[in-house]
Amino acid sequence: MLHSLGLGNFASIASFEISSVYRFITVFSPFLMATLLIFKLFIPFMLVICVFSAITKLLQVPRVGCYFLVILFSDVMTIHFFFLV
Repeated sequence: MLHSLGLGNFASIASFEISSVYRFITVFSPFLMATLLIFKLFIPFMLVICVFSAITKLLQVPRVGCYFLVILFSDVMTIHFFFLV
């Protein structure tokens, strides 16, 4: 997944570097910069959603089963994380 396109700390938007936005806009505009940062956050998710949807259509797998599989994996990863902490 291209390592989330170098997003840095994903949990906190405040930790993002504004310098990555200066390549697109040089004038300080906080709302436009925040919009670009949020768009940068959603790019990997949209990529994964599109690929997952294409695979389910190509293999003709029911979406409800895939949905429950994703929920199951996320629950297992959450429980594993909480046991590590």
